[in-house]
Amino acid sequence: EAAAPLVETLTQENYYSQVSGSKPALILFVDDSALSHAALAELHSAAADLQDRFSLCQANGARYQALAVKLGVPPRFLPAVVIMDLAREWHHVMEPAVPITAATLGALSASFAAGRLPPTLRSNAEPDYEPGPVYTLVANRFQRRAMDPSRDVLVNFRTTWCGFCNLLAPVYHAVAHAARNVRSLVMYEFDLASNDPEPGLNVTVAPTLMLFPAHNKTGIAYLG
Repeated sequence: EAAAPLVETLTQENYYSQVSGSKPALILFVDDSALSHAALAELHSAAADLQDRFSLCQANGARYQALAVKLGVPPRFLPAVVIMDLAREWHHVMEPAVPITAATLGALSASFAAGRLPPTLRSNAEPDYEPGPVYTLVANRFQRRAMDPSRDVLVNFRTTWCGFCNLLAPVYHAVAHAARNVRSLVMYEFDLASNDPEPGLNVTVAPTLMLFPAHNKTGIAYLG
């Protein structure tokens, strides 16, 4: 019986078995370029050293472009390496400026094992100016805004295509307008379609309302 390949090709049939097993997945997104062919050769070269830590996969970057973009890979920026830990709802995109070689893949693996890799979060740009009273919160400003110890911060995690979110929006804005003179309170909207919440928040449905009180930044989800 032939041995299983060290690097599996992702398909619709094997996707969940590859990414949801006991090991996190290391996925190389490729296209037909010479850079991608070289990166794939480097992954195969490093596979024997990486296989105990990761489920190793290659993926067609055109076919799985939506997945790559959702994980934070810039559109059409291939080849790209992503570590995906589905059990922790965590993923990390290897810096695009770093060449993909057996050595850099080994260093990435060592950093992952040591817990030094931060999650990669998709984020919109923060608007330059908004009149309020509801403001836009984006992923790469979440810590600065929501964790401000001088403010009670209320965040509405929503999407534009969610019916319940759209029903809640005018009520949320009305509350914000009524409370606009409460200087300690800031109310935000966070678009889940284009921003990733921090994994520890466990935001799994939209809409989710979460309060981050001043001086106690353990998020409190509204369960009404």
